[in-house]
Amino acid sequence: MRLEVSGYGDPPLKARVEAELNKCTPGVLGVASAFVSVGGVLWLRDLLVRRRVAQVRMVAGLNHVITHPNALRLAREAGWAVRTANRKDGIFHPKLLVAARDWDVADAEAPGFAVVGSANLTSSALETNIEANVVGGDRRIVQSSLEGFNLIWEHSDDLTAESLTNYAALFAEESRRRAPSELRSLGIQDSGREANAAVDADFASLIWVGLESFTGEHTLQVEIPREPAAVLRRIVGGGDGTLPILCEADSVVRDMLLRFYEDNQMFRLNIPNDTPGVDWVRKERTGLLVLSRGPEGGVALRLRVVRPGSEADELQNRSSALGTWGHTRTRFFGWQ
Repeated sequence: MRLEVSGYGDPPLKARVEAELNKCTPGVLGVASAFVSVGGVLWLRDLLVRRRVAQVRMVAGLNHVITHPNALRLAREAGWAVRTANRKDGIFHPKLLVAARDWDVADAEAPGFAVVGSANLTSSALETNIEANVVGGDRRIVQSSLEGFNLIWEHSDDLTAESLTNYAALFAEESRRRAPSELRSLGIQDSGREANAAVDADFASLIWVGLESFTGEHTLQVEIPREPAAVLRRIVGGGDGTLPILCEADSVVRDMLLRFYEDNQMFRLNIPNDTPGVDWVRKERTGLLVLSRGPEGGVALRLRVVRPGSEADELQNRSSALGTWGHTRTRFFGWQ
């Protein structure tokens, strides 16, 4: 058993873990990681299903709000026992994976392995980062690793539905504050978009849709696709009809018809022709329609038309980094 450095062109860390798991048939696996991503959980979940490891315990750190709430949700759905740690006098910072016959340290004499070092349970750590870890099946290391994991487990908090919801709301708020470059460097989006959205529809406060297509002459009728429509339904309280909407360009509140279609779960918004930007949209067929939560104590929605440029680029880049975007045949859309 020796220290191994990964990321310099040799097989990635995940290949070493898979090789160790193929050498033994552990009954349990414990993982403690400061940061956990969706991609990391998906990889480990599929690997353990193939190896038929039934009992998995995971402790994920919540300090700095980097662990993805969907990673915690996916782990629970996989049947793992999940706890979290959020230190007030420091941070939760271990990176430990240990496989053994049972949680009892006395059983560590059976074949197993441990990974102890710098790697979090994230796609970047497993595949591309420069990481230094001790990897192998030395029984003394496995035993002491199991002891360490059990200690961490004992001092961690059970993940409940309520605590997961609260953390997801905090994660969405923090993610909206981060620059797109920071979101990418933290590995917020490291797997499929739907599982990896950093801002759940329940916590979003803004949607945007491309204006490449629309209908209507008396009003500008813009279709709002299913995913941003889910956000919009929450903002307006689930209903549709004629709503007062604040137009930011001239600070005028205009009544607009917002109609929801059950068959495709989409909205259509009818924007009056005297709304600033409508004439330009009809001519240029581009730009973004942005709808966001209205001012505290005022109307439910505010609206603005954003022309191509730095603001439009920022909205689209942020949704790309957050994993909160999609497209139809005619336009892109996103939420934040």
